[in-house]
Amino acid sequence: MWHVKNVRAAGLFWSDLGMRPVHVKEGNAILELRGGTHLILLPAEGDARSDPPLDLMVDDLAVTDPEGHAVTVNSSHVVGKV
Repeated sequence: MWHVKNVRAAGLFWSDLGMRPVHVKEGNAILELRGGTHLILLPAEGDARSDPPLDLMVDDLAVTDPEGHAVTVNSSHVVGKV
């Protein structure tokens, strides 16, 4: 669960990066990664920024979300059937 200032913008951001949007509205958003892991976005209280509560394992990638959070996405570099 991640508390963000703009749930809809954050939900669309993560959807554009490849997460499957299950539900994206103004008040909350649920996105899904392969394997059934979910990211739940809820409205933040106040202006305090929160650190990302997740670690994503895909192709190496550094992105900045709409609220200015820098998120590094690392590849697991797994080879073969898992």
